[in-house]
Amino acid sequence: RANRVVSFVLYLDEQWDPANGGHLRIFRPLGDNGSLPAHHERSESEVALDVVPEGGTLVLFASQRIDHEVMVTHAERTAAVGWLSSRDRREFLFG
Repeated sequence: RANRVVSFVLYLDEQWDPANGGHLRIFRPLGDNGSLPAHHERSESEVALDVVPEGGTLVLFASQRIDHEVMVTHAERTAAVGWLSSRDRREFLFG
């Protein structure tokens, strides 16, 4: 896991009903140090983005910087999931 640089998911279900859930919730980076000031409040929609698992949707994100979770799914769904890794993270990004 420490060497994962980019995570990806490609949703394959062409007829996905959003009522079935299964959204990918991506948490937006909150600041340079990854946190909000103590006095600052944000709504859930400002902190997270939900991606509906519709066929043909491709999501790529920085594995080390972006937290995520899969929401409850009420139907079977199909996706291709993977990671791009590097022995040296700096080499992958800059080399």
